[in-house]
Amino acid sequence: MQNFLVEIFPSSKYDKTMKPIFFASGPSRKFDDWDASMFENNPILGRTHIYDDVKKILKSNLDDIRKILSVPDDFSLFFVPGSGSGAIFCAFLNLLDPSRKVYSYKSGFFSEEWAKDLRDQFRLDVVEIDFEDAPKLATHAEFDKMVVMVDTTNGKRHPNYDFLPDSQKVDGIAILDAVCAAFIEEIPWKKFDAVAFSIQKVIGGDGSIGILALSPKAVKRLTIPKSWPIGRLFNINRWTLAEVCAGRTMSTPSILGMIELREILDWIKKIGGFAGLSKRVDKNWEIVNEFMRKNPEFDFLEKDAANRGRGVVCLELAKWNENGHSTKEKTEMVNKIASLATKENVFDIANFANPSWRFWVGPSQSDEDIEIGLNRFANLF
Repeated sequence: MQNFLVEIFPSSKYDKTMKPIFFASGPSRKFDDWDASMFENNPILGRTHIYDDVKKILKSNLDDIRKILSVPDDFSLFFVPGSGSGAIFCAFLNLLDPSRKVYSYKSGFFSEEWAKDLRDQFRLDVVEIDFEDAPKLATHAEFDKMVVMVDTTNGKRHPNYDFLPDSQKVDGIAILDAVCAAFIEEIPWKKFDAVAFSIQKVIGGDGSIGILALSPKAVKRLTIPKSWPIGRLFNINRWTLAEVCAGRTMSTPSILGMIELREILDWIKKIGGFAGLSKRVDKNWEIVNEFMRKNPEFDFLEKDAANRGRGVVCLELAKWNENGHSTKEKTEMVNKIASLATKENVFDIANFANPSWRFWVGPSQSDEDIEIGLNRFANLF
């Protein structure tokens, strides 16, 4: 294994000036104190998730996530397979009413994919709402809604959700994709009935683990007859909600991932919980803004500062907007620079959805790595 890793990362025996910098946003960089010794002689490695003592560990992870994110006490919270995508589909399969129209918020690649799935796979009547027209989501309170909580993977965010009513006061339900926002944004829980997220995008956990939070109104939706089959991996009713909220999972989870999650949550508590995570993101953005002041040849993909996400920074060349470069030309340049960056030990910076370079600046990332990585990136031009 070691020889294989050296072959893939030939500079794995590096000096301090060539520290490898990882900018992937799923899974994201591991937290500062991450140490593989957490797995050594761990008594639950090799165990199964179905026994009560292992369930208690899973339940303790859920309890800490609830506390860190201020999830309301009356919301049900549980793990699902398949990361954030699995959590979204679990919500679709179990909660949507086949007789209702769906309003779908469109703000980037994944939101467009969700709208397509709702239309083509679930055969629902879907109305797509552009990012700029988000308040139209509140027009028909009786409709179900699919909302993407930005931060998105393209570096967008919506500054607030005041236009949405308190979900408990309307007939329809609102499903929130908070995959790029949980642990960074303060989620307005009372605006939503189902909130889907993961532990990999923001806090650097295992890529297979998703999380779903359901309001009391969403729980009532579990009994509505569906016109589509629900596979056992995502069938909440098959396992009963009380059991999955107590630490039972609907499929075998990664015990390795659950051990790591326990360490991640302890680290979050050590740095001050959600407030500590937010401080780290603020510090990271200071580095980004200073870099942009010193390097005017780059521009943010999202021009409106109020709509820029806090977790992901997407950059393009300013001349692209001035000279009208084609998408093909931009993509070629993005891929070329991303490839060159790996030779400088900077990894995973290509944004394939919208031609640009993408840098994860969430709380698991360090300000030192961001500064080093951005400067190496700039030196490639």
